[in-house]
Amino acid sequence: MFLSAVMVEAGRTQESLRRMSGNLIEAQEQERRRNAHELHDNLGQELALVKVTLDRLIEESDECSKPALTDLSNRLSAVSNTTREISHGLYPTQLEYLGLQKAMNRLCDEVQRSKNLLINLKIGNVPNQLPSSASLCLYRVAQETLHNVIKHSQAKNVQVELSADDGQILLRIIDDGVGFDLSHEVAGLGLASMRQRVRVVGGSIDISSSLKRGRE
Repeated sequence: MFLSAVMVEAGRTQESLRRMSGNLIEAQEQERRRNAHELHDNLGQELALVKVTLDRLIEESDECSKPALTDLSNRLSAVSNTTREISHGLYPTQLEYLGLQKAMNRLCDEVQRSKNLLINLKIGNVPNQLPSSASLCLYRVAQETLHNVIKHSQAKNVQVELSADDGQILLRIIDDGVGFDLSHEVAGLGLASMRQRVRVVGGSIDISSSLKRGRE
């Protein structure tokens, strides 16, 4: 009876920790969503208005000042694009409105365009309607993993697979980079955060890697 009581209490503690982790993650996502909307709706619109004004000045300017104004307009466009990318990175609105599959497509396209990386995305028979918490979890894990690939792996090719089987969703990401030693988990990879996210929605993460062998 004592052993049974201890096991029950341990189970309650695990469930309490999972709820606390879920609440913390939800609070973080709400803050990201707020910051993303601020960037997109306020700063983004202000930059767009300045761009319109600047382009009008270019049309009315003389030949001497036009090159400098055109260069300034191009720089402003680059800042606007960067602001939009940061906004999308903070909170993927396309995930909310278009669903996980299209959001994953866009994520892989954006990463592939901006970096010297070939990403092969394969999406299987994934339901169109998934719980928002599961969709966001899968998206964030993919986002963090691709960020790690770019920053640490020196990979040239990445395969991203998203599929469903027997009521379970499977996300596999494989790269041909240098890999890392699993016995020395690197804090900068954010693996603990990814595990926490997946655990909250009732999933698990399995990492297979070794030095000079890439990772999965």
